[in-house]
Amino acid sequence: MTHTITYVFNIITLNLLKPK
Repeated sequence: MTHTITYVFNIITLNLLKPK
């Protein structure tokens, strides 16, 4: 159930690492 949070967190982290 907490897997979804991890997935979302991963996307956010990737977004933060890749500045627009």
